[in-house]
Amino acid sequence: MAELKTVHVRNISYKGTNQQLGDYFAKFGTVASARIIVDRYRGDIISKGFGFVEFAEEKGAKAAIDFQDHTFMDRKLFVSQARPKRIRVRDTAFISGIPAGTKDEDIKAAFAGYNVINVKVVKYDIEGKRGFGFVQFGSEQEQTKAVKENRSVKVNGTETIVRFARQQFNEKPRRFRRRFSPNRRAQKE
Repeated sequence: MAELKTVHVRNISYKGTNQQLGDYFAKFGTVASARIIVDRYRGDIISKGFGFVEFAEEKGAKAAIDFQDHTFMDRKLFVSQARPKRIRVRDTAFISGIPAGTKDEDIKAAFAGYNVINVKVVKYDIEGKRGFGFVQFGSEQEQTKAVKENRSVKVNGTETIVRFARQQFNEKPRRFRRRFSPNRRAQKE
């Protein structure tokens, strides 16, 4: 199991700074970084009241979690183990406008000069609705090169659009809810 050196801190004073938070937790071990999560509101940067402290060693994080009476700037802090960072592999391109009858080999042929690992067509172009799918490359560098050099590619004689994917290749496609349209309700009645 990987070392867990980062703690999640809640109920931080809105007046606190990253430096003050790091100084407070330094008594438990060497602090590598301290960061209070902020948001922008009407042009101002406002603390969200929680943050993360990363220690140089795992024992510092364990000591901070085990200590029960944290008080920082007259507020009781709640300290827990932070979830490990999710490592996102950026090796996938999104392709839209895929015509009906397109095979995986057709898409691979369109990206012949690149290291294509896998292709997944989610939906074909049927009745004027644009089909789409994903292309997985051998590395992030290959993906970046393929997308930047090919903003559009011909697949089965149809021009398709190529973009950076927002999700990883093996993730289930996200479904977005359609916004309410008064005309749609009138059409159904």
